[in-house]
Amino acid sequence: MSRHFIIDGYNALHSTRRWEDLSREAQRERFLRYLEESRPTGSERNTVTVVFDGYAAALKGIRLALVQLVFSCDRDADTVIKERVSELANPRDAVVVTNDRGIHAAVRGAGAQVMSCEEFFLLGNKKAAPRQRDTLDPQSAESINQELKRRWKLD
Repeated sequence: MSRHFIIDGYNALHSTRRWEDLSREAQRERFLRYLEESRPTGSERNTVTVVFDGYAAALKGIRLALVQLVFSCDRDADTVIKERVSELANPRDAVVVTNDRGIHAAVRGAGAQVMSCEEFFLLGNKKAAPRQRDTLDPQSAESINQELKRRWKLD
C-alpha cells in the first residue's frame, strides 16, 4: 500500500535547526533536495506533496522528480493541506507532517494519519545512518555463556 505524505513546508523548516543559518529561499531548496535525495518518506511509490505558504518561487538548480510542490497563493497552507486530504479518494492513505494542532484535528477527523515534524526528520536520520547492532567480543560472549550455564546448572 502506498502512502501520500503531505508536508506543511514552513512548519517543517521551523521545527529543525538543520538549515537555520541559510536564507529562507535556501532553506526551502535544501529541504526539497533533502526530500528528493534522502527519501525519508520511504518507497518511491509513496507520493510526496509539500505545501508552502505564499506564491511560487523559483528554485535554483533543483529538479523535483519525486516531490510535488504547492504554494498556497492567497490562502494559507493549512487550508490547502486540509483540502488536499479531503479530496483524496482514501484519506486513510495520507500522512500529514506538521506540528500544527489545528491541522492535526482536521485531518484526523477525515481519517488521515498525522506525524510530527520531529518524527519525520527522525525517519530521514534512520535511513541516512542505519543503527548498527551491538555485538559482544568473543571473550565477553563466552563469559556470559559460562555464567548462564552455571545458573541453569547445565554443567
